[in-house]
Amino acid sequence: MPLEVVRQNLANTLKDLLNAQEGWFYNRVPAQEQLIDELTSQLTRLTDDWYEELKRFERDESFARAFQDNRMTMRLLNAAPDRSANDYQRLVQGHEVIKQPDGSFKKTGKKPQVYLSGGLKGLQDRMNPANFARSEPVPWAPPPQSKKNELGLHDLSGRLLDSRFPIGKQGFNFEKTNYAIFMPVPPQEDHELFYNLNLSAKGELRQVSEFVKAVSFIRARLTRIKLAEPNDMGSSVVVMADPAGRTRIRYGYTGVVTKETKVIVTNKSLAEQLQERGAKLKKAPPENKDEQREDVPLTAEQIRTRIRTAWRYKCVLRTLEQLGNNEIIISYREYNNGVFPLITDWPDRGQNPGKYRIKSGPFAGQYLHDNGEIKTS
Repeated sequence: MPLEVVRQNLANTLKDLLNAQEGWFYNRVPAQEQLIDELTSQLTRLTDDWYEELKRFERDESFARAFQDNRMTMRLLNAAPDRSANDYQRLVQGHEVIKQPDGSFKKTGKKPQVYLSGGLKGLQDRMNPANFARSEPVPWAPPPQSKKNELGLHDLSGRLLDSRFPIGKQGFNFEKTNYAIFMPVPPQEDHELFYNLNLSAKGELRQVSEFVKAVSFIRARLTRIKLAEPNDMGSSVVVMADPAGRTRIRYGYTGVVTKETKVIVTNKSLAEQLQERGAKLKKAPPENKDEQREDVPLTAEQIRTRIRTAWRYKCVLRTLEQLGNNEIIISYREYNNGVFPLITDWPDRGQNPGKYRIKSGPFAGQYLHDNGEIKTS
């Protein structure tokens, strides 16, 4: 059955289930409870069918198709001369935060070290679903964790490519970048549908249900965008203090501000930000830029905006010409066709920026060109 049909059937069933659950909450009619059980069973079966069709879509994926559909992401890897790009692992300084009643986060003042495996080896480790698998939840115990923190397989920063522009005009730094990693994400409709399924499953996280198992299975295998901004996020790593005993490590929950005006750098105009915060526009002295800037947690609404933008990720491309390159936070997971992630470098180190040598997969030794085509030279 075509992906579009399976997707629509699944979305309709999820909507029916949510409506039935709402009706049960208000009316407590026995027949409504039976309907919920039937819809949940149907939802689980359709979720499995949808995932199979989505993986079939992945098997047929090409760089050109994903690029033209504005689904291709790019991450630049800058390995220091004394580090192998393959084993690029490091400790990064994080900021411990605690969640406030309004949904925002507040720094505790602690700055724990966070292990990050951000090189090519870490990328391959992210292709292994076993590293993200969780044991079955137990109602009386904290939710189980995967190996993500242990292995440093956290979400990574990148950008969503825009097919209206040459690849080389979308943030490449030929003097410093060693590698560019390209990875497609699912069609936007499927991407948003997954997050709706994931929300429903999280509501039942402490229940050992077939639906929760199905969504957890997909979560360990689906590359997706977690947060998105039309411009640079200016974020750092945060470590969340979790009452349930889990360690949550996130990137993209902070923003760079000027210390003087406390203006968060978001997709809103500077004037709008200043008006919202009741601040006055004061330019930082150019000779003390570093001293005038700090990293602060975003408000709950700003975090929700980044999350909602990620669900419908293509909206970050609308203002590319005005705001420059976007930034997205990517959860890299397995891809089914052997081509992706596609790893490239530059043999001419910037002398020939229109094509990039492919280092991985069946196209190794060929060249990716600025228009998204792969050629032998």
